Order: sequence, then C-alpha cells, then structure tokens
Amino acid sequence: MAFPSRVSAFRPALIPFWAGGVVAANVVLDQYGAPQGLLFAPLVAALVAWLLARFASLPSPYLLVGCCMGLLSLQDVGFKLTGGGEHDLEGQGAMNVLFVFGAALAAGVLLWQWGRRPTPPWPHRAGALLVLVLLLVLHLTLFGYVGVGTSHPL
Repeated sequence: MAFPSRVSAFRPALIPFWAGGVVAANVVLDQYGAPQGLLFAPLVAALVAWLLARFASLPSPYLLVGCCMGLLSLQDVGFKLTGGGEHDLEGQGAMNVLFVFGAALAAGVLLWQWGRRPTPPWPHRAGALLVLVLLLVLHLTLFGYVGVGTSHPL
C-alpha cells in the first residue's frame, strides 16, 4: 500500500483551482469586510499570477495569461456585484484603479517568473503580455461600470 505524497494536493493540474479558491476567499472577504478585501486585491492578483506561473503546468504563455486574467476578472466582477457598501461612480473608479494595479503586478510577476526560465521564447512572452493588455482593456470596457447604484449592507 503506497501512501500519497505530501505534495499531492499541489499537483500542477490543481493549481488553477487553488488560485480560484484564493480569489473566492478574497471576494467573500470583500463582501463581509469591504475595505480589507478591496485593498488586498492587488496582492491577491500577484499571488494568483505567482501560483499559476510557478506551479501550474500550463503549456502556453497565452493560456497562462488567459487563466490569470480570467481569475482576476472574476475577482473584479465579484467585488462589484457582492461587495459591501454603496457602489457609486467614485467607488467604481477606485475598484478599476485597483484592478489595473493588480493586473500590472500580475504582469510583473509573470515577467519575473519567465525570466527565471529559458522558456517561453521572448516573442511569445511579448505576445502574451500584449494579450494581457488587450484582455485588460476588454474587461474594463465590458465590466467597468457593473454594479453602479447597488447597495449592500455591511
């Protein structure tokens, strides 16, 4: 009878689910403790990018960037739809600034992790960062004002 490895919960295929759990925990924190969850958003973005870039076995840098931006988009939409407090234009602007700052931190973490390995080649790295910027613009265009006018009691 073989015992499971101590790192069996951290299989590369499960890392996107762990990163999604971190995002979900931050959204729940923002729902019940509005300022703290929102202020932790850039740090969670960097943590998600680090988890995906370091431990996940995603075959393409484009898939890595897509997965990372997908989780960050879910976090941002979760904040805007369930976050505690009054959601006005000023608050939406603050959330969008924190989202862009978190995406910039995530891009920095991805570049840092890619610099530690020879793969992927630099044209694919540059293309993946361009895809990240395009996904960021698309997200802000589609979901920049989601949840304006809603109020969730703290």
